[in-house]
Amino acid sequence: MSVNTKDQVKEPELKGSDSNVFTYCFITSSCTKTPSIVFLKTHKAASSTVTVTLQRYGLKHNKTFAIPLLAPYSFIFHLTKLFTANMTMGYQESMIANGKSWEGFDILMNHARLNRQEMDKVVQNAFYLTILRNPTTHFESTFGYFKFSDYILQIIKEKNATNEMTIFLNKPKFFYDRLAHLKHFRNFLWNSQSFDLGLNPKLFENDDYVSGAIQRLSRELDLVMIMEYFDESLIMMKKELCLDYEDIIYMSSNARKNTQKSQLDYRTQEQITEWNKVDTLLYKHFNDTLWLKILDYGPNFSKDLAFFRQLNQNVRNECTFADYSVTFPSIRCEDLKRLETGYINIIRAMTKKRFNFTEDITGLPFTKLY
Repeated sequence: MSVNTKDQVKEPELKGSDSNVFTYCFITSSCTKTPSIVFLKTHKAASSTVTVTLQRYGLKHNKTFAIPLLAPYSFIFHLTKLFTANMTMGYQESMIANGKSWEGFDILMNHARLNRQEMDKVVQNAFYLTILRNPTTHFESTFGYFKFSDYILQIIKEKNATNEMTIFLNKPKFFYDRLAHLKHFRNFLWNSQSFDLGLNPKLFENDDYVSGAIQRLSRELDLVMIMEYFDESLIMMKKELCLDYEDIIYMSSNARKNTQKSQLDYRTQEQITEWNKVDTLLYKHFNDTLWLKILDYGPNFSKDLAFFRQLNQNVRNECTFADYSVTFPSIRCEDLKRLETGYINIIRAMTKKRFNFTEDITGLPFTKLY
């Protein structure tokens, strides 16, 4: 992997006895900045917040983005087919113009199912990362977000039924089979995080396949973040990608309100875990992996984490009532609060201009992307 040496990086330093007083100092470091990134965006796992953070970083540093060729669904390569290089705007043009000398795009971060061989063609020598969520709360979130309750009510034909998720979990295979008319859309009902990462749902009940797939992902992914330890994961991302603290400042994006969340009793959690066995194994494996990485980080991890959380809170407070951050004068609060779709529109316009695309290429209707 080719890298650019970064001679000076910002590191936290506590001044005085007040633990809330933070300043910056510059120290010499052997840290090296990774030139290219592939972020595998999983559904309902805080992936939009990570995406916005990386979009802001990429635009700040004039990175090039691999984005979907087809419009108007600029945030999706394909949700059911494995990624292929020709799904990318400008890929064919770049290959024709530059041949083997083409070095690829810098960042890929839209919804795309993992296919390492094809992604390597588009973003070369990349650092691969993704994020996972506890399968119990993930399933509850997904079930509500995609409105699967409506489909369950259609099957049982009881308009006044309540707690459709419990009804589904009592006989998940029964309902899953009867939702075949949803085609691949129903993949969000069963081990959907594993599906996003390229696993074949036809083999979810094959223990040897699942074990081998998780081991393959361990080799192909450089960092798997965990939503329940989001700040800890960002500290690891900062370290691995040689970012600055201001690069990982965030405000939550596309998050549900607490009033929209269901409380899960112990029995329901057990049912979700059993039904989503592959996601459960995947989550456990990479949660353990994350904490091993944190252990390797060294004794400064807790201090760096506390520093970042205070810093992030300071910027959030400033950006609630201002357009610029005092803590980081280089951060516009407008950029920090911009949604993923806003960044996508900016990036798509830049990419179209780069490849002289005067119009969007329309293709598959939205339902065909599922």
